[in-house]
Parts: sequence; structure tokens; C-alpha cells
Amino acid sequence: MFSSNTAPAPCVIGHTAAPFGFWTWPANANVNVYLREPDFAAADVAAVKISVRNWDESARENGSNVHLRVQGLTHETRTASGDLTLIRGNVYNQKLRHLALLEATV
Repeated sequence: MFSSNTAPAPCVIGHTAAPFGFWTWPANANVNVYLREPDFAAADVAAVKISVRNWDESARENGSNVHLRVQGLTHETRTASGDLTLIRGNVYNQKLRHLALLEATV
């Protein structure tokens, strides 16, 4: 168990982080986060901003210095370099039994 005074160790490529792949950004990257409509409503943006801000604050601690910024709602999936679009699927699916599904496209 970690005490509140213990900082986590930085990720090490090839050990605790992938050296390449779908979910990587270079160190010091700025990532724009968008929420796709109609999957998300304007009321959801504030809650996502809180979560993203908490995640972003860990960038200094984990050594990546990758910063995330919520840009708001979008009608289309953003595919530019440094863009992340959150897409929410069905809240409940009889066959798969998910309560929620989030897909991100980088």
C-alpha cells in the first residue's frame, strides 16, 4: 500500500509502458479531448473536464508531461495528430452486458 507521501515511479518504456502503439504520445505532447455528440451532451462536458484535469495533473508525476485539454463537443470524430475523440456506446447491451462502453480514437 502506498502512503499519501509516496509518489509513483515514472513509466519505463518497454517495462511499464509500451514503446509504440495505438495509445502513445511523445513526451511533452498536448492532446485535445473532444466528446462526440449525440453520445455526450453539453451537461457531460463539466464532468469529463474534472476527470481529464485529474489525469492531466499526473503528467508531472509520471514523467510523461503529456497534457490533456477538453475542447468540448464535436459532431465528427477528430483524427488530427494530438486529437482524442471520446465516443460512448450503448449503456446496456443484452448480449454483452456492459453498463457503459467508451471508445477513443487517437
